[in-house]
Amino acid sequence: MSLNINDIRKDFPILQRETSKGVPLVYLDSTATSQKPLAVIEAMDRYYRRSNANIHRGVHTLAEEATAMYEGAREKIAKFINAASARQIIYTRNTTESINLVAYSWARANLKSGDLVILTEMEHHSNLVPWHMLQAERGIELDFIPVTDSGYWIWTRTRRFLRAARSWSRLRTCPTSSARSTPRPRSFDSRTKPAR
Repeated sequence: MSLNINDIRKDFPILQRETSKGVPLVYLDSTATSQKPLAVIEAMDRYYRRSNANIHRGVHTLAEEATAMYEGAREKIAKFINAASARQIIYTRNTTESINLVAYSWARANLKSGDLVILTEMEHHSNLVPWHMLQAERGIELDFIPVTDSGYWIWTRTRRFLRAARSWSRLRTCPTSSARSTPRPRSFDSRTKPAR
């Protein structure tokens, strides 16, 4: 099954507009604000028209409906990503808040002076600031996987970092650079081809 970008675009009403005559909107700032498909817009509309209330805070009809919808979404997400439990699904407002949550909860509880956190040179500042703060606070070590001018990891240096890491749990990389719009490579050019 191939990915049909035009069919996916049809799900997003905002992507039907043009930025100028004949030029369709292309939106690449999804870590800041994600665009919503029609199904999400309609679900939000139904919620605000029929069930808008605080979750987990009331015993009236609207609060119970809102709570059931909220927890139902958590169950669907858990099933979709194959999480062991819906309790593992934590909602945050954005990527920055999610990274901060990991850095300031898990990392503060588990990292100690001398532990190594490996990042890439393509990280957005929102994935740099918390680790630099923990470096100052806890004495953790930071190192960076270099990338080529094309945005590919320099694989020979990456292997050195991985050998030096005490644990895979210390490795944190971005799937796509929002700073450079460069995806983590699935293939490597001749300078970065991994040794077998």
